[in-house]
Amino acid sequence: MTEEFAWLFRYDDRGDILLEAAHAKRRAGQPVAAIGFLDDAIALGGEDRGFARVALADLMLELGRADEAEHQFDLLRDEQPIFPAPCELAAELHAAHGDHPSALEWYSLAIANLLPHELAELDRDDAHSSYANSLLMARHRTRRALGLAHDDWDNCALLDLTR
Repeated sequence: MTEEFAWLFRYDDRGDILLEAAHAKRRAGQPVAAIGFLDDAIALGGEDRGFARVALADLMLELGRADEAEHQFDLLRDEQPIFPAPCELAAELHAAHGDHPSALEWYSLAIANLLPHELAELDRDDAHSSYANSLLMARHRTRRALGLAHDDWDNCALLDLTR
């Protein structure tokens, strides 16, 4: 690391910085460098590890390495604690690739791992704009795309009637 960038690592945002560096290298057409930064972010642990796993899976899919991408998803699913936001990104990635059954699994996993205060947002007046509701709505849309009947979580999704 050059002194020019050493100051970045004095902050607690190392995971974010590594993820940004990986995205920059990916955009620059340097996947090997991107993988290195993502591996470093994974090693830090925490929620950034989940974000890095999804970014790495996405990169592996782009490189035609589907087995390695699936391995990253398996690791993300098995690591504890499970954070909702990386699961949401995994769902979106699967949906973008037309794999709606897997997207549904990831949305369900994200919802199942919401923190109590995130679920409590569903009881507020602006619940339609809460993170929990955005996950419920995305899951509901995915279930509808699969032609599935409503379930209890679908019934919890709140439409934004203010628009």
